[in-house]
Amino acid sequence: MDILGGLSGFFGNEATSGLYFFQIFLLAGVAVAAFRALEQEMDIDKHPPSGTGRALLAGLPLLLLMPGFAFGLESLSGFFGVLISWAAFPFLALWAAVIYFETLNPFVALSRAWVLMRWGPAIGLGLLVGALNLLFFMFLESPIWDMTIELFSWFVPPAEGALAAYSNIATTCAAGVLMYFFFLVTVLSGGLQYFSFREIGDAASLREELDLIGQTRKIRGLARE
Repeated sequence: MDILGGLSGFFGNEATSGLYFFQIFLLAGVAVAAFRALEQEMDIDKHPPSGTGRALLAGLPLLLLMPGFAFGLESLSGFFGVLISWAAFPFLALWAAVIYFETLNPFVALSRAWVLMRWGPAIGLGLLVGALNLLFFMFLESPIWDMTIELFSWFVPPAEGALAAYSNIATTCAAGVLMYFFFLVTVLSGGLQYFSFREIGDAASLREELDLIGQTRKIRGLARE
């Protein structure tokens, strides 16, 4: 797809100097905002410590993860890139969620994310989000999008090449919005994965403790001596 093939231009410095680093900081900001929104839905006593200050501080280690997301978005135009993204994006999003909600140390968060990760559901989630993203980008290459461009072509001055430039700018802006929407959905799904996988892990540990208690010989609730 031509639209997906042009995603690398969003992270290149050929057109504008420093564009790559600007996009990395922007991705980190979107990730912090997404996790902050999830945090507002939590119980007050379960909020990460320090509230807004910690949310801003979490953006620093999240910057280390953003090149991975950028590389993955650049690779979506290839078949193998799409396959790898089904597992890579959910794991990166879970890693980012652990950084935000548990620890600001990215290496400790990596170990914790690896323990929490459940690859089957995560790959399934990556497949669904990736398929949704692909459908949106296919829309930008469909006749319906061309008709939409023609519908608003009366905004374009009657100059040579103006309509083509207008079409390119509109398509590029729409592709950028869709790319960041896909990233936002991926990050939010990482936060939901974190809470879901943590609850599953806590439930498994509790079940093991209950089984251990059930095997202990007791008389009326007191351990037999």
